[in-house]
Amino acid sequence: MEHAERPVGDPELSECDREPIHIPGAIQPHGALLAASEDDWRISHASANLSEVLGLDAHAMLGRPLRDAVQELAFGSLAAASGEALSHDNVNLGHLNTLTRADGVLLHLQAHRSGSHVCVNIEPLPLAPEATPAITAVLPALESFRAATSCKEVCTLAVRALRKLTGYDRVMAYRFAAKGDGEIIAELHRPGDEPYLGLHYPAADIPVQARRLIMLQRVGMIADTSYRPVALLVDPSLSDVAPLDLTYSALRSVSPLHCEYLRNMHVGACLTVALVHHDRLWGMLVCQHATPRTSGPELRAVVDMIGKVVSLLLASLGEAEAHADRLQRQELLNSLGARMESRMPLLQALAEPGADLLRCMAASGAVVRMSGRTMCVGMVPEADVAELMLSTMLNRAAGEVLAYDDLGLRQADFPAGTADTAGALLLPLGQASGDAILWLRPEMLHTVVWAGEPGRHAITDTETGRLSPRGSFAAWKEIVRNRSRCWSDGDLATARQLGAVVAAAAARRTEAELALLRYYDPLTRLANRSLLQQRLDVPDREGRPATALVFLDLDRFKAVNDTLGHDAGDTLLIEVAARLLAISGPVHLVTRLGGDEFVVLCYGLRQEAVVHLVEQMRQAIMTPFEIMGRSCHISASIGIVLAKQAGGLNLVRAADMAMYSAKQAGGNRGVMYESALFDKAAQQFAIEADMRDALREGDQFVLLYQPLFRLGAGRSVLAGFEALLRWRHPVRGWLSPALFIPVAEESELILPLGEWVMEQALRQGRAFHAASPGAGLVMNVNVSALQLTQAGFCSGLAGVIEAEGLDAGQLCLEITESMLTGAGASTVLAEARELGVQVAIDDFGIGYSSLSYLRRLPVDVVKLDRSFLEDVGGGSSGEAFVVAVIALAHAAGKPVVFEGIETQDQKDIARRAGADMVQGFFFAPPLSANAALELVRSDRKLSELAEAITSD
Repeated sequence: MEHAERPVGDPELSECDREPIHIPGAIQPHGALLAASEDDWRISHASANLSEVLGLDAHAMLGRPLRDAVQELAFGSLAAASGEALSHDNVNLGHLNTLTRADGVLLHLQAHRSGSHVCVNIEPLPLAPEATPAITAVLPALESFRAATSCKEVCTLAVRALRKLTGYDRVMAYRFAAKGDGEIIAELHRPGDEPYLGLHYPAADIPVQARRLIMLQRVGMIADTSYRPVALLVDPSLSDVAPLDLTYSALRSVSPLHCEYLRNMHVGACLTVALVHHDRLWGMLVCQHATPRTSGPELRAVVDMIGKVVSLLLASLGEAEAHADRLQRQELLNSLGARMESRMPLLQALAEPGADLLRCMAASGAVVRMSGRTMCVGMVPEADVAELMLSTMLNRAAGEVLAYDDLGLRQADFPAGTADTAGALLLPLGQASGDAILWLRPEMLHTVVWAGEPGRHAITDTETGRLSPRGSFAAWKEIVRNRSRCWSDGDLATARQLGAVVAAAAARRTEAELALLRYYDPLTRLANRSLLQQRLDVPDREGRPATALVFLDLDRFKAVNDTLGHDAGDTLLIEVAARLLAISGPVHLVTRLGGDEFVVLCYGLRQEAVVHLVEQMRQAIMTPFEIMGRSCHISASIGIVLAKQAGGLNLVRAADMAMYSAKQAGGNRGVMYESALFDKAAQQFAIEADMRDALREGDQFVLLYQPLFRLGAGRSVLAGFEALLRWRHPVRGWLSPALFIPVAEESELILPLGEWVMEQALRQGRAFHAASPGAGLVMNVNVSALQLTQAGFCSGLAGVIEAEGLDAGQLCLEITESMLTGAGASTVLAEARELGVQVAIDDFGIGYSSLSYLRRLPVDVVKLDRSFLEDVGGGSSGEAFVVAVIALAHAAGKPVVFEGIETQDQKDIARRAGADMVQGFFFAPPLSANAALELVRSDRKLSELAEAITSD
């Protein structure tokens, strides 16, 4: 007994997007279908209604030759068509001959391949000639399309033509959006019918596999949405026959869910034609009728032709629109490219307001990062939010263009998003460089009217699990929030094109800048050290040798960077360069050596003229600069060398020595080079070299310990020591700290030297403590500003204290007044005091701190400079002044040490003035470690003796 393929209308169906609609196992009843094996042309499948359409019994035809069912001429055409396309599966073999049924009705035949089978569709042709439109009726409609200037106009004209040609109650043009949902953009319907124009339909209304079939078989018809599917019978002698693929069959039975969907819309018949653009389903032309209606093959062919013409016009108009858009974007890109070819920085060329960066992407704001610097243009969020967005998208982009139009819905990823940043498109610039352009679009708040609630396009039966399409198509309004206008393919292409333009411009600039960097400073565009050296080696173009060289170093430039920032510092350097160029003119070579150092190589000037030129430069630099809206005052230390005075010394080196001398003299002056400066510089160089050797050998530096005594009613009691560094040079003998400490600080050798001093002093302090445990002796150690600002100073200090087993309170750091002006040093001192370490301000009174500042000084002890003793020598008023200063220190809670006591009178003055401790040669000179240890022991014995006498 023959069997039938299982129809698609099985009630177990539960997922419409997985429905096998291309192999339904049934056809629509307005025609019949035969299938034969291409090997032997015997009929393998026949629709159950074959007798109604062809007048032959379906059961009897199974297994028989196909030529027995169709006329010889039709079979010959079929075999010929099949032979021409044997290498392709599921290929439409085209229209075949017509057959004449016994009752005179003409039957239309159409064939397609399904695997190894050839399927033949058989449809009765309408009897009335007017049922098929004449070509003369179609041509005017096609001709009218030529007047269309937009895609929407073409669709409107196509709807008008189809309504006239087909007579259907309603004809619509349906356009798909990028995400798959669609909108009715043109419509004609019967008077009184509800309009659908402007309604949106969710993407789920047309599942993915249905869209694929529409692309392959572009004209589809349902003659009666209430039809009963006609089963396909299969030859019982065949086994394991695969279901017939009816993708190309005009009779293919459609999904029962789709028929139910149409009936819910009160549609009795439907005719559709696909609109295709660049192998993409652009939309559909849809004809609907309230009652069943059959459109014959000829009418469907006309509809197919209209669909193809409209598709071609859509492609043409789309290309025209895209071309116009590309031209406009290209014009903006050309403008950006021209700016990037100018001398302005690349970042500024891109991101400066009015640079077309926003217009080329229809964006409201942009963030551009290049070479670690960021600029914003238009409406952008706060800087930290913009940086977070850019960095987050860069991490996800993997070097490719990345676009979101729904940042407002991605709060987990972009928690700081706002209505101004609902959409973002990122263009990475370069590979893993961090450079990028981020365009932003604001939220586009709009209302979408759906044909029924989009979230309920289908309903699932809770008992059976079967799906049913929604039954209501009432207008359902949705307010779309947190989204921007979508980024188009044109936007993405423009971004990539701009990336190529930026890369090319950067490459050209790199080549040019490499050439410039060889001889010119990139910031100020002045000559650099290389060009200066070349000019020093070779005379200028006129063959004139240089007559003088001027070396300028800006005073207090670091303060500008610290207070106004490095951008302000760069701006200041550019302004200084401009003033030097203006004064020097084109004859002399103005050079930036680096940092805040400038050199002017002079030609043809005598000494008087050089001195006059230097004074002009000094005055120009003293004139206030306007930097970032603030007035900036600086000066310059200037060294001058005449070529005839340098001898064999390099001019730059000689002028540098003179400049250093000017800076040591207080700056804001010019100093002429003389040979004594070279001698001094040579001496400092030799000291630095010897100091490095001494640190490496470790046996030349010595610590001496000058005692500090606490004044009491009776004798002075030992309170501690100040560690004093001395250098026993193997050739020069004992060197004064005044000679080598400045060299150590300038060369940064003070850092390893300071570590050595701290370790040695605390180790000796432990020995003093062991010799007199209850005395509470304090070890004072001098530290420099460079040591304090070195990273990890306090942690290293804590480690040394712990290693030596001392209490932190037994260490006192001595600092100078000037060190308190730096915020960094003050912070470190505060950390040291938290450890328990004491801090003493040394030589108080020779700096610039006012007495009113004494209360706020972050120190524990005040050491008065010996210059106060000179004031006392002038009379009683001098002593009264010292008394007042010490009283102020006491009022601030700070004990006072009087330094430099050398006589009994000075000791008496210190006592009368109220000093707490004293120090000086009158009491003891700086002692060796052994001598200091003997002093500790003897002072302990004296203290014990005094206690014994007191107790007696």
